[in-house]
Amino acid sequence: MDVKLNFVSTVVIGRFNPGILTTEFLKHECGIDLGEGSIIGPGDLPVYKEILFKEKSISFRVDLERLVIKEDKITELMKFLGPQFLLIYLEKLPHTPVFACGMNFNLTLELKEQEKKAFGEFLTDDRHLFNLFKIDDFRLETDRKYNKSGSVLNSLWNITFAIKEELNHTIRIRLAKSDNIYELNHNIEAPNLKENRENIKFITEGLDQNIKYNKDIMDKFLKGVKNE
Repeated sequence: MDVKLNFVSTVVIGRFNPGILTTEFLKHECGIDLGEGSIIGPGDLPVYKEILFKEKSISFRVDLERLVIKEDKITELMKFLGPQFLLIYLEKLPHTPVFACGMNFNLTLELKEQEKKAFGEFLTDDRHLFNLFKIDDFRLETDRKYNKSGSVLNSLWNITFAIKEELNHTIRIRLAKSDNIYELNHNIEAPNLKENRENIKFITEGLDQNIKYNKDIMDKFLKGVKNE
């Protein structure tokens, strides 16, 4: 199985004014100087705005309910700047309501021919999840297709569960199939943000820990996929 990291993003759900997002605001108010930025969204419309800093492979996208800082072409996860930029951005908007925040890892999994059967069996046996992640419960949504031969095909597979440590961290894994290629989104969310805004630090100041979470979860997930 070939695994490729496509991008990493930091996402915040809240109440935002897209008109605030400009290269001047980022540079002069936030101290974020990424060079020349190009508006790739309809900048004249108030519903959303997106600025791409092509040389840095970083984009900022804001709509009325969401702020997304995305970085692709990443070679080292520890150099991901999204959490740091998010912290600075929100510090400039202290009265902005924030409801949820997370880090998203987007990967592509390409199966070899000999891996198809084990992969399919793994996805259709929900009991594997308990063994892999050592969890008490989870929520699973699937889009399954059945044929006359009795085969089951998963084209969409969503799982949500919590890591129960000091705080409950919500984990979401989404798998979407196209031929032998799966797009996998793995999301780590800050806990209890509606009750305590300070918990956003789990994302903005927890890059090292969240990379470890990501590696541990993906190692377990891929181990199950490979039927090891």
